[in-house]
Amino acid sequence: MTLRLGIPSNNRMFDTIFNLFNDAEIPLIRQNRSNFGHGKIWKDIEVYYLRSRDIPLSIFNGGLDCGISTDNVLTELNIQTNPLLRFNFNYHRMVLAAPEKHELSYFKGKRIASAYPNITKKFFADNGVYDIKILDLSGSIEAYPKLQLADGIVDIVETGTSLKENNLVEVQTIMEASPILIGRNDLDNEQKHALAFIVKSLQAAMKAKDFRHLLIHLDDKYSSEFFDLIQKYHDVIFGFEKLATNRFELFINHNSVSKFMKIVSEQFPQILIEVCPSNMIFYGDCE
Repeated sequence: MTLRLGIPSNNRMFDTIFNLFNDAEIPLIRQNRSNFGHGKIWKDIEVYYLRSRDIPLSIFNGGLDCGISTDNVLTELNIQTNPLLRFNFNYHRMVLAAPEKHELSYFKGKRIASAYPNITKKFFADNGVYDIKILDLSGSIEAYPKLQLADGIVDIVETGTSLKENNLVEVQTIMEASPILIGRNDLDNEQKHALAFIVKSLQAAMKAKDFRHLLIHLDDKYSSEFFDLIQKYHDVIFGFEKLATNRFELFINHNSVSKFMKIVSEQFPQILIEVCPSNMIFYGDCE
């Protein structure tokens, strides 16, 4: 069985995705920064490092079995698919920006620079603005208004810092987007099983980033009181189990750890709490 996986090669997403696969215990190898690699442990995973927009095209043309792209790329290419997994990082928006804030009607007949001409054309048409001159470009789109080569841009933003540095303001958000994992519909059973495990592993790794893994050492005579306290934290605790006599395990939202530890240490002076590394959480969630 071989599973051909596409990973975005652009710096904006590459490092985060590459590290997530490591956290999910599916480490990947990239051969001398080339466009090819493989799984470090799973040798039957072939990895191809491509542009985000090339990955869905390669999947639907049969070159790849699965891969990671973004909502805006799929929309630009007019590819309809159900994501296997939506990632919780590199969230971004596609916006119309210009040197000054304007009503949309202002842009009639104006020049708009974008690497997403189809999205740009549809956005303006849906808002009744026609005769837009779209400059199909890539690279540093933000520079074109300053060079007086465009009256506005349609581009993706994460923090908005780049727009400010180029003296641009957001006129309107066109769409929201994030990285997604997609795959072919005609995979064989072995490939489907492998891909399902990858999805579960990546979900477990992402979930772990929001939680802390605590090992609780507490005399059994306090078990009932401790259970009652845990119930008060049901909205921030994921997974709770008694492992052995005097020993409990739980996962708690990282934002609630400090408050939780303060309360339990005051209520149970003899308690011992170990905060453990938590790279993955499969806890009660495996099929």
